Amino acid sequence: MSKTANSYAFSIREKDVIKVILEFLESRGLHIAQLSLERETGVINGEYSDDLLFLRQLILDGQWDNALDFVEPLKSCKEFDFRSFRYNITKYKFFELLCVKLEPGPLHDNDFAVEELVECLKDLEHICPTPEDYRQLCALLTLPKLSDHDDFKSWNPSAARCECFHKILTLCAHLLPPTAKEKSRQKEEHSQNDRLLGLLAKGQFYEGCVDFCQAQAIGDVKGIENGPASTGLLNIRPKLGSTDLSLICWLEIVGKEQFAQPFKQKQLELRVENVKKPKLEAPWTETIMATPIKPGNKFPTQSGPIFQAEIR
Repeated sequence: MSKTANSYAFSIREKDVIKVILEFLESRGLHIAQLSLERETGVINGEYSDDLLFLRQLILDGQWDNALDFVEPLKSCKEFDFRSFRYNITKYKFFELLCVKLEPGPLHDNDFAVEELVECLKDLEHICPTPEDYRQLCALLTLPKLSDHDDFKSWNPSAARCECFHKILTLCAHLLPPTAKEKSRQKEEHSQNDRLLGLLAKGQFYEGCVDFCQAQAIGDVKGIENGPASTGLLNIRPKLGSTDLSLICWLEIVGKEQFAQPFKQKQLELRVENVKKPKLEAPWTETIMATPIKPGNKFPTQSGPIFQAEIR
C-alpha cells in the first residue's frame, strides 16, 4: 500500500486471491473444485521444490507407476522409507482400479482392470504394514460398489489423490529440497491459517465500524446504540470506492492521546456455519481415465494416467 496526501493506493494480485481460495477449498475437502481451479489458472498454493511439484502432479494425474519410478534414486537413502511410499502409492492405485472394475460401464470387470488389480494385490501382500491391512483391502473386492463401504461413502478420485500426496509428503519432502537456483528466486508466499475466512471476518467488522462512525457523525441514535456490529457477508453494498476509506479518514484526525487510553479487551467468537455437501453421484471411471487439463507451460507432466493408453 502506498500513500499520498489525498489518497491511498492498494495493490492486490489476483494470484494471491486464487491462493486464499485454494486454501479454503483444500481445508474444506472440496478437492474437485480445488484441482479444477489449479488447472484453469496454473496457480498452486504451497511451498514446494520443483521436484516435489513434479511428484505432486504425477500423483494428482494418477500416474502411479511414474511416481514410483521418479523416487527410485532415493531408495539408497537411509532416511527414505521406500516401503511406506510404495505401499501408499500402490494402495491408492488399487482403489482407483477397484472403482473402474466395480462401476457400471464399458470397463466393468474389464480384463485389464482385473489383471491390474491382481498385480496390485500381489505387491500389497508384501508391503502392507500388517496382515490385517491386507485382508481389509482384499475384502473390498467383495463389494458391489466402492461407496457401499463406510470409509468410501464420499470417495472421489480428486480427494483420494490429494490425500495420497499429503501422506507421501512427510516421507520424501526433506529429501527433495529446493535447489540453489530455486532458492535464489523470489520467495513465493502462500495462504495458510484459513486466511480467506480471516479476511472476510475483518472485512465485515470494518464495514460495521464504518457504519458506526457514520452513525456518530450524523447523530443516528439507533446506529450508535447498535455499536460497530458486523454486517452480513452478502449485504448489498456499493462497489468498492473512495467512500470506503471514511474510517481511515476518521482515525487520522483522532488525537494520539486517545490511542493511549486503556480499553477493555473483548473476545472474538467466530461461528462458521458449514455447508452441507451433497453426496456426489458420478461415473468416476471417466474422471480416472480422463487426460487432465494442463495449463500451458505451467505443470510439468503432459500425459494422462499411466494405465489409460493401455485400456484404450
